[in-house]
Amino acid sequence: MPPRRVLQTGMAHCFEGAMFAYAVNFLHGHAPRLVMLEASQDADHNLVVCRDPGTGFYGANAQSRYPGLVGRPAEYPTIRAVADSYVPYYYSDRTLDPTDLTLVGYSDEIDLVAKYGPAWIGSEAPLWDIYYTYIDDTRLFHYFFDDPGRPHFYPVVHALRENWIRMDLQGKPYVSLDDLPSGTREAWDAFWKAYGPADGPRPRGKAREIELEFFRLSGTTPIDLDDNAFDLQFYLAAGYRIDQLLTRR
Repeated sequence: MPPRRVLQTGMAHCFEGAMFAYAVNFLHGHAPRLVMLEASQDADHNLVVCRDPGTGFYGANAQSRYPGLVGRPAEYPTIRAVADSYVPYYYSDRTLDPTDLTLVGYSDEIDLVAKYGPAWIGSEAPLWDIYYTYIDDTRLFHYFFDDPGRPHFYPVVHALRENWIRMDLQGKPYVSLDDLPSGTREAWDAFWKAYGPADGPRPRGKAREIELEFFRLSGTTPIDLDDNAFDLQFYLAAGYRIDQLLTRR
């Protein structure tokens, strides 16, 4: 729903809540920025981050059914500190285990008005153009762990740039195993042999060890890469194109 409908209905999911918060903050002159929280084998999350002009500290607006993933007061010295505050509350929506933490990174700040103009704020139309295209290969992400200063592309964008995900003759996305980095193909095969129903929704034991090695080599996991290829078909079915995600800079 666009911000107008959120105001009328009083209802919003994560992305709709973020768009509403962005619009309100923009109209009040607070220079909002969107920040995506990147999770592994879990849903990502949208924050609208603003800086208090008096203190210089950052806070965030966010909408979630999980209490720990809602907004933050303006008391954090950096965007990284705001994003860090979500790590201990971001647990798997597959297992619902509070110790099964899934947050791995966060994006650079995104100025939606600079990218799309301000007309969407008062639009009655759904915001699919923003939903599907605000993350592309001009947006870099930062890991919380394992060299957090090293930026990376959003996993599906990275996979497309490296041809780890290709299109078959019917235009359906698939994981191109022959294009995976050296050593990763072997880890892919070993993971799917080790991972089975006994693991439950998240890999354990040997499968978890192989998954960590795959992540070290590629920056993603076999499950995430497989999910990326599967989810991309809905992006294409909605009428969007791969070149809207890739600028090949």
